[in-house]
Amino acid sequence: MIGLSLSTRRRLLTRQHAGQLHGDGYVSPLRGRELPRSGLIHRFACARFGDRPVELRSDAELCVFLEQYFRTGVTDIREHVPSVTSHTTAIALRNGLHHPGGTSNPEVLLTDLVVTLQKDGAVKEEAILTRHSDGASTPAFENECRLLELYWRECGTEFSVCRRNGVNAPLAANLCWLFPVAEQIVRTGVTAAQQLVHAVLLDELVHHDHVTIREACRAATRRGSLPAGASVCAFRQLLAMQALVVDLSARDLFCLPPAAFTVTASRAQD
Repeated sequence: MIGLSLSTRRRLLTRQHAGQLHGDGYVSPLRGRELPRSGLIHRFACARFGDRPVELRSDAELCVFLEQYFRTGVTDIREHVPSVTSHTTAIALRNGLHHPGGTSNPEVLLTDLVVTLQKDGAVKEEAILTRHSDGASTPAFENECRLLELYWRECGTEFSVCRRNGVNAPLAANLCWLFPVAEQIVRTGVTAAQQLVHAVLLDELVHHDHVTIREACRAATRRGSLPAGASVCAFRQLLAMQALVVDLSARDLFCLPPAAFTVTASRAQD
């Protein structure tokens, strides 16, 4: 990540090996005002990853974080992960690339997100650099991407650049809507009363014909004599638990027909 002040760079160098670089104890080496931002800074505690504080420096970074959060098999997401400068400078020299800050006073290259996931019985990592879809691909950015790609390749990690339009895109907006519910479920679980509402709504979706989800929620409220809003809360929880699966890029989920949704039985019973 380029564009850091000299004082911030020095602090970053002293911190890059200080904390745990994996697991719940991970702490981003850039903190608060040190973050070079390209939009709003998003700060929150993530219960799923050990209730540690997370700081994301742009809407695009938040979008990709949420996509990975709801991705099957993901066990951890770390933000602003520092590379080892001795490795990146060596890579730059070998490949004839310019290293930000030069090789005598190199900047620490940061990767926006590093995702840990379990796939086919093995643990793997994926490194992601985020960018707004309208962001210009400057020579400095392309150079940084190439350095990080080679660095992560040597680490045995897949590297990619993800471009997103921001939180107003339908997929991002829906994930933002579901994220706090998913976090609440991690913290407190699902009560027996909520499970009963889930069962009523799922029965309505599976065994009755409705044109839209909105109509199904209203019917569930009537048939089950549910409190106002209970069926909508259940719908949101089932989506956050991935007990109901649908293409979340739809602009209005309540306008979709029940046939667009797949019920994941094992998750619906949890």
